[in-house]
Amino acid sequence: MTKVFISDTKKGVNTAVAEMFTNIEKDGLILESSKDVYIKVNGINIYPHVHTSPEVLEAVIKYLKGKGGKIHVMENASQCAVTRVVFAVTGYKEICDKLGAEIIYLDEEKTKSFEFKGKSSMKDDPKGYHLKTF
Repeated sequence: MTKVFISDTKKGVNTAVAEMFTNIEKDGLILESSKDVYIKVNGINIYPHVHTSPEVLEAVIKYLKGKGGKIHVMENASQCAVTRVVFAVTGYKEICDKLGAEIIYLDEEKTKSFEFKGKSSMKDDPKGYHLKTF
C-alpha cells in the first residue's frame, strides 16, 4: 500500500523535509547504491503557484546530498514556456548551481521511444496502457 506523509512547515521547510524523509527511511535506505537521485520538479511556468517552491527544492537537495546523493533536477516546462527560462526566473538554476546539482532540461534533450513492459496495451487488455505513437 502506498504511504502518504504530510508535514507542517510552521517549523520551517528544512524541518518539514527532514521529517518527511525520516518517515520514509523507517522502511529502509532511500538511496540505491549508485546514489543517483532524479528530482522532477513541477516547473511548468514562472507564475506563482504553478511551480514547486524553490525553498522546498533546496531543502530536498540538501537533505539528499547529506545522505551522499548525486542530485539531478529535471523538468520540461509547459504552457509555451522554456524550461531554461523557468529555472532562471524561479531560482532553481541558482539553487542547483550553489548545491552542485545537475540540471536536465528535458525540452532540450533528444527523445527516445520507450516500450512499456510488464503491462499490456489496451488493445490486448482493457486495464492496460493506452499507447500512442507520435
